[in-house]
Amino acid sequence: MTLDDFLATYFDRGVFAQLAALSSLGASGTATKSVRDAHARSLLVVAVGAIEVLGSLVGPKYRDKPRRNFRQYWREILYPGNTLDRVIHTAARTGMTNEIIAGAPVITAGEGMHLEITDGVLTVDVYRLVEDLRASYEILVTEGRRQVMQARLDDLLVRNTKVFAKLAG
Repeated sequence: MTLDDFLATYFDRGVFAQLAALSSLGASGTATKSVRDAHARSLLVVAVGAIEVLGSLVGPKYRDKPRRNFRQYWREILYPGNTLDRVIHTAARTGMTNEIIAGAPVITAGEGMHLEITDGVLTVDVYRLVEDLRASYEILVTEGRRQVMQARLDDLLVRNTKVFAKLAG
């Protein structure tokens, strides 16, 4: 599979189409706050998964280390120098109880603050996160990293073929 085919299938027609649909549902003028919050959480989970995949394509071969892949993309491409990646990743990958106990962020849907800590609470505007992710993706796919990304994708596909063959037994 070529990098262009993968990006078109997984990101352009997949992740970004899903994020757009979720954004429009949560942003409708008739949506209640609880509906917006539910969509915000879904947006965060999808965005974090996309960041993990992009991190695996641009960074060192972490393979089975989604948190490291996430950190790679978050700190070096999406929000250079921002160290809130662990909290954001944890919020997307754990349940609400763990999130509250761990002091993870408040997830909002277009309500102003983004990646700001106030009175011990981190606020994440998922609409802004999605916009920033899309912008970083557009820059990434036009930069000179395509050769590295294709090599990483090839490595992942070979590995997946072996894993699937083993599972099929």
